[in-house]
Amino acid sequence: MMRALRSTSLLTALTVLALLPLLSFGAAFAQSGRLGAYFASVTDYQSANDSYRRGYAAGTYDAVSFFTMITRQSGNINNQVLGLYQCLDNQGDKLGQLKAWVDSAVTRSSSDKDAVVVLIARACNFSISGTPTNFEEMTQYAKVDDSFKMGFSAGIFDATSALALATQGPGISSQKTLALFQCLDSPGDKLSALEQWITTALTKAPPNDPAFKVVVGACLP
Repeated sequence: MMRALRSTSLLTALTVLALLPLLSFGAAFAQSGRLGAYFASVTDYQSANDSYRRGYAAGTYDAVSFFTMITRQSGNINNQVLGLYQCLDNQGDKLGQLKAWVDSAVTRSSSDKDAVVVLIARACNFSISGTPTNFEEMTQYAKVDDSFKMGFSAGIFDATSALALATQGPGISSQKTLALFQCLDSPGDKLSALEQWITTALTKAPPNDPAFKVVVGACLP
């Protein structure tokens, strides 16, 4: 099982680029409830099985796609994202607790085609019109193993926490969010292709770095 400890960071003074705060994570452990917390470090991801890695890739992709959709509709990512992160964080300090909550959230689906990320947002009283581009629909999620679900939950949490942290700086522009999504979308329309791209991106990264930080750095160097 992945370590349930989460790491946090301090924002750097360099906040000209909207997503730059995502690249300033440190490795010191901190208390629960801090923006920039994460479940998966580079080592966690590298030591996990393929099912977890695919889940993490799907969670990361779906979260970024969801936020891209928000920026297109509202022009920016605002305090709603902080509320979504806080909702996820309130489900517990352990990854298993978050995964159990996500499992519960998907049972509220009204359609087999519901996107899991939308169901998660709905369970957090986060309403948005439309459906984001995503890998995991409810019927797909119901069929995968627990390792995949654990990775998916970690990916959703890590991306949401990091993007919420970035809103504490100058905000996240729709252009930067779209660029990040397009980068994650570029490996292809197969989840295995994105998983392999992320695995490659993490190959030479410091072992204690958050996996999502490295992904952002590979997409927006």
